[in-house]
Amino acid sequence: MSKAKLDGENRVHEYLTGAGFRVDRFTKAEMQQGRTPDFRVFAGDELAFYCEVKTTQEDEMAGPSSRTHAGGHRFEYCRAHHKNQ
Repeated sequence: MSKAKLDGENRVHEYLTGAGFRVDRFTKAEMQQGRTPDFRVFAGDELAFYCEVKTTQEDEMAGPSSRTHAGGHRFEYCRAHHKNQ
């Protein structure tokens, strides 16, 4: 896993836990069975959504992006998948 992806996952994890969610990674056994999102996100004891983090470097983009924050070189976002999808 690249350092940028790991940094992005850590930032999203911190943000979600700071917002009161419990964030769990998938086990190695689950990941070996096939593709998984990065996290399961719980509100209390109930699964709220799955989260897949996408990270990019500014120099990897074709042009400027509105998602790149001032003074920053990368952005992260969590693409949530509702548990019923």
